[in-house]
Amino acid sequence: MARRTKSEAGATRESILDAAELEFLDNGVSRTTLERIARRAGMTRGAIYWHFRDKNDLFSAMVERVRLPLQDLIERIRHQSAGDPLTVTRNICLEVLTSLTESPRDTRVYTILATRCEFVAEINPTVDKQRELDNEALTKLTADFEAAHAQGILKPGIAPRIAALALRSLMAGIISDWLRDPKLFDLRTDGAAMLNIFFDGLRN
Repeated sequence: MARRTKSEAGATRESILDAAELEFLDNGVSRTTLERIARRAGMTRGAIYWHFRDKNDLFSAMVERVRLPLQDLIERIRHQSAGDPLTVTRNICLEVLTSLTESPRDTRVYTILATRCEFVAEINPTVDKQRELDNEALTKLTADFEAAHAQGILKPGIAPRIAALALRSLMAGIISDWLRDPKLFDLRTDGAAMLNIFFDGLRN
């Protein structure tokens, strides 16, 4: 019985997060209330407060539900992939783009982050966490390009940190442009072509 109760509680939490995604997507973060989320989920506000402290806590959980599996996937690719550092880094970027094309949930959450909330802590409670993760990703990318430089793979004269910054900006631009207008280009094939131009230009 206890096991079933725990399972039901987990299902309720997921239903709340599903409803929150749709409300944030339809109305924006600042205009979405817990009352609207509860109504969409077919629950009371009390049910939401049982699982989340407030809207900020709910928003953070929604983002982490997408971010954590993707982070795990990236780390697996980084540790399991064979090949030179530039090839591994390119494969990681391709997996990020693929996750967006294959997962409607990923697309919804990244759309909310890119177009439905401001990059300020009052509206986007994950802003500090986002900066922390961005800096961590930049550090790992820089290390990848430093390894490529040490192996003689990176074209002479290209600083590893500048290459890492350029790649982060390219990925942010590709994802942002596609989220705003998915008909502009095919994220998987055209995104891969853009990445090929970038990495071919780096390779010695």
